[in-house]
Amino acid sequence: MTPLLVATWLLLAAEPLDQATVLIVVGAPGTAEYEEPFAQSGGRWKLAAEKAGAKCLRIGDRASDDPTDRERLQTLLAEEPTESTEALWLVLIGHGTFDGQTAKFNLRGPDVAASELAEWLAPFQRPLAVVNGASASAPFINRLSAPGRVVVTATKSGYEHNYARSMTAVYYHSSSAGFNTENTGDNADLITSPSSSAISTFMT
Repeated sequence: MTPLLVATWLLLAAEPLDQATVLIVVGAPGTAEYEEPFAQSGGRWKLAAEKAGAKCLRIGDRASDDPTDRERLQTLLAEEPTESTEALWLVLIGHGTFDGQTAKFNLRGPDVAASELAEWLAPFQRPLAVVNGASASAPFINRLSAPGRVVVTATKSGYEHNYARSMTAVYYHSSSAGFNTENTGDNADLITSPSSSAISTFMT
């Protein structure tokens, strides 16, 4: 066997072709009081992804702004397989805005609009879950909804601008019970099989 074939085999063995991906985006805190809770929430989602054996990608925890977080988000989504039996999770932690027409998620640097995310997610033909834990996040539902997707937001209206605390239960639950809605056993079934009703259980 040639060295090239050996290297290829090792690469394929180390990286499963079908693997759930959890892309965690921690947005701009705005003020210092939100830095710690945002970071903690991102850490809990990371733990849940690890428990599920999923690939975990994170944005928002680097000191450098080159490339910007918006550019990194677009790049990481472009690099993800668009067809797979395993789920892609996009988790947005932070603040949002809505001016009556355009809903955005606040990033360090340029923000990302729901319409832009819709364009970047359009090619995906795999199970897809979008969890937007930001304020003013409701308009993301109409923009991102499509067959085979679960889209959950922290607010029922784009005009709810206060800090959204409802996602805290999801973050805590993900670290302690692996998203198991029955809270029995230590698993992370929801990572590989997203369910809107299961996620919403922890948003009340």
